[in-house]
Amino acid sequence: MLRDREISKLLGGIADNISDRLTVRLPIRFLQAMPRNDRYYERGSVIDQMATFLGGQGSRLGSVALHGSVGCGKSSIAAEYVHRNLELYEAIMCFDAGERVKLERQIVQLARYLGFAAQGEDAITMRRFVIDWLSTTNLKWLIVFDNADDRAALRAFWPAATHGAIIVTSRDPLVQDEGLATNAIRIQAFDKSDGADFLLSFLERPDSAAAEDQVAAEKITEHFSGWPMGLRIAAAFIRSKRLTPTRFVRLHNEQDFENQQCSVLESPTTVTSILNLALIDIPGDALQLLDFLSLLGPDEIPVDFVDTPTFQFLDARAWLSSRSLIWYDESEDFISLDRYFQGVWLQKLLKIPGRYHAALEKAIRSLLEAVPEPDLERPRDPGLWRLREMYISHIRYLEQRSRAHLTLSHVCPLLSLIVRCIHYFFEIGEYQRGFDHVETAESMIQQYGVTDPSILSILSYVHGRLATETSQSCLSVYLFERALCYFRQVLAMDKDHLLDSGKMYLSRLYSCLGNALTAANRFSEAEICHQSALDHAPKIDGPQSSTRVGSLYANLGSCLLWQGKYTQAEDLLRKALLRHDRGLECSLYALGNVYLRQGQLKSAFDLHRKVLESFSTSLGHFHHTVADSCHKVGSIYALYDFECRDLHQAEWVISLLRMMSFIDTDASRMFLRKALDIYRLMQKNGKDYMKSPIARTEWKLAKIIQVGRSSLDADAALMEMRSLSYLEKVADSKGGLPQDEDQIEQAFDNLVFFWSR
Repeated sequence: MLRDREISKLLGGIADNISDRLTVRLPIRFLQAMPRNDRYYERGSVIDQMATFLGGQGSRLGSVALHGSVGCGKSSIAAEYVHRNLELYEAIMCFDAGERVKLERQIVQLARYLGFAAQGEDAITMRRFVIDWLSTTNLKWLIVFDNADDRAALRAFWPAATHGAIIVTSRDPLVQDEGLATNAIRIQAFDKSDGADFLLSFLERPDSAAAEDQVAAEKITEHFSGWPMGLRIAAAFIRSKRLTPTRFVRLHNEQDFENQQCSVLESPTTVTSILNLALIDIPGDALQLLDFLSLLGPDEIPVDFVDTPTFQFLDARAWLSSRSLIWYDESEDFISLDRYFQGVWLQKLLKIPGRYHAALEKAIRSLLEAVPEPDLERPRDPGLWRLREMYISHIRYLEQRSRAHLTLSHVCPLLSLIVRCIHYFFEIGEYQRGFDHVETAESMIQQYGVTDPSILSILSYVHGRLATETSQSCLSVYLFERALCYFRQVLAMDKDHLLDSGKMYLSRLYSCLGNALTAANRFSEAEICHQSALDHAPKIDGPQSSTRVGSLYANLGSCLLWQGKYTQAEDLLRKALLRHDRGLECSLYALGNVYLRQGQLKSAFDLHRKVLESFSTSLGHFHHTVADSCHKVGSIYALYDFECRDLHQAEWVISLLRMMSFIDTDASRMFLRKALDIYRLMQKNGKDYMKSPIARTEWKLAKIIQVGRSSLDADAALMEMRSLSYLEKVADSKGGLPQDEDQIEQAFDNLVFFWSR
């Protein structure tokens, strides 16, 4: 049947046919976080020990943790093992696990590299794809988690596999515990002899070193307690100054480092000596660059973001690289620096307020220029997601490192960056992370007594977007009203603010408030807000303007629909589609709901199917909005009066919300038994606001299974019992649980925002 083939093609696009989706080209080499150290120094039998621990992976998961103090060479050892064994493994994946956000971004990059990810899919979904693949593939694979000092974060990315190999580098010796790495090797500092040989290996002619230079190298090793990082920096200094180890020791004894301008710490420690040594003659441009880098994340700092490639910048980068203080990845055009050294340098910088605030000013300004503002033309712009995700971790680091040392002039610009993060999390459907950033912003506002109505308005606006998506209609009404109130204060102070951008924002505020009022069944007020949104919309020609105005009409049409004015809603939405954006999903979705209420089931189905296809393409297969659209299409398939009624298809569509937990050769069982993954994945990363969509979808799926297969189906009975138990808890304060199935369905629908129904 043609329609069966069409819907199968659509569903195949969303499910992406698991076997096709997980077909990858070999060998897999994802090594961007683990470049080989061309000056690697052999550390006894460590590599052989690792091979023993990781061997025999055909029948078990082999794992080993390399632990030790900062700068002792753990990462270099792991990288050397990787590059010596490239032929042994069909898939090798290396991650910098220094922080969860960074690790998630690398998982996203890997999923795209493997071809698992469609545009717009969120990090949680892609992580699930990758971990499931590792647990089921027959390939010989190796993973390296570098800098994994947070055991809790590491656990979320640890595959539940019975084969494979994992290397962890960490300062935390307990990473071997709690079901993670099963073996551990402690990496210690060099003894006097090995340390001397290590230092000499960096010099031009290490094999021809004079006896006195060998002795001097041993003294240097003793001074730096055999610390590899210190020896490497000392060697870089010796090489750059064309010294011998003997002359270096003489200079070191004569030089009073504590009096140097660039001394890092007050107490005469080994770290102080190393940094003073490396920075004894640092040029001004290099000093400014180091100050700037100390405020950002330590890894993958885009070169274009740091500065335009002027000669001064290139000279500064080259100088810092020559002293082993930063690393430049030419292939990716990223700068990285050691996180421990970065932290020490920041402590030094904080003691010089003038330089600190100059660096902070530049960091905030650079991020404001690099990270796009929220797009008021349309609620989501997947085309900008990769750009935004590149800077999220740097904004977080900047907030954490500057929070206690801000001046009032820096607070609002930093809040503006946090607002951009919140809107990004709203766009990609990671609402809990958005709420977490709202808490951060509100805490800053309270700490610094922020009264700027402009920033308070935009924060209330993005907070309101999160509240609407999580079905908190009363909260969203309050937040959008507050955003309007603050914006009116802006207009009272500056009438010129109501230019096209101000009109666009005011229009969007009224429209969002109208949606919140519709959800609260305050329809008369909602209509007034939607009309105000249309009245304030700037008259700008172009496709973006058509999309914006079309969405305003779509919101008004939905308001008319949910108060029962079907004819008016249909007329308005049809005109909006003809005059503005004909492919606008929100208009098509709203018109599909109108047709559904009017009993025009075929027309409703066709529109919702078109919307589902569009959403899954633009937002990814596991976005919250796609889940709502899947639910709608599956529900229409189950209607008795639908001419193409197909309970199997209905069950299949709704089961897309619970798919891909593992690979099953029987596609129908896979779709049937893998429950509610979109909502549940979001719940794992969030809190209680996903319980209502989960309960609503489980109840609907249970009813479809019972009608199409058996009323005694155990899975359906469990889902029905679980969903009704949840509804009963919610209904306790609202008059008890309904008895009629139609009333129960209506009660479930009332738990979610109106456009999810």
